[in-house]
Amino acid sequence: KYTIDAFDWKGKFESMRSWANEKDDRVKVIKFEEITSKDNLKVFMDVFRFLDFKMEKEEARKMLRNYSFEALTGRERGDRDDSASMRTGGKSKWKKEFDDEIEEYFEETAGDVVDAFGYRE
Repeated sequence: KYTIDAFDWKGKFESMRSWANEKDDRVKVIKFEEITSKDNLKVFMDVFRFLDFKMEKEEARKMLRNYSFEALTGRERGDRDDSASMRTGGKSKWKKEFDDEIEEYFEETAGDVVDAFGYRE
């Protein structure tokens, strides 16, 4: 509950709510699944264009390789390490970390954020 409360107290969930369905062209929402997808080079090149940041495709490719989950952890995606902050490198794994009490508390506090970004199953 501490992390959920900290996010709520610091306004993180409120910020996320404000980004949902944002029409302001100065705001770009990028999901974890997009930046970790097989097509992440395209996603990052789009982000660099959005930020008006000049980046050659080969330089971006090298950066993504150097900062990949595999390069940073020495493990393949899906190889779990509970002591690491980067546990599996997989998407939607957070759902398995919630017990019933935490899931209910999160739902009460920020369930609408899950819906707003299309993460509800």
